[in-house]
Amino acid sequence: QQQQQQQQQQQAQEGVPVFVGNLPFDFGKEQLTEFAEAHSAGAGQGLLSARVQMDFKQVRSRGFGFLDYSTREEAEVAAAKLRGLEISGRALKIDIDAGISGPNRGRRPAPAKHPRCNARRSAAKAS
Repeated sequence: QQQQQQQQQQQAQEGVPVFVGNLPFDFGKEQLTEFAEAHSAGAGQGLLSARVQMDFKQVRSRGFGFLDYSTREEAEVAAAKLRGLEISGRALKIDIDAGISGPNRGRRPAPAKHPRCNARRSAAKAS
């Protein structure tokens, strides 16, 4: 129970992320913030921050970002209002980052090792 309370406090500090995909490549953090506040009326007051992932080699957006909301309910309301909208003829892809928080947030899990590879390794160690 204490662990659940700590997770809820941590989530309140970090916010609940809403993935926004298929953004134009010239879209920045400010434009995403303005767009979210304008189109998710009523949920805009819960918006903590906006992040756009950048490609620093090409100095442009990678085409996706995140909107962090203070509560899960506000994130769900905002996601429902943003779903189906278009920017510059591009339909947005909206998803709530379900249950991923903490230091591994947004990272893929390590792939499982193939059983044959494990067998070869253990055979090599034995000899």
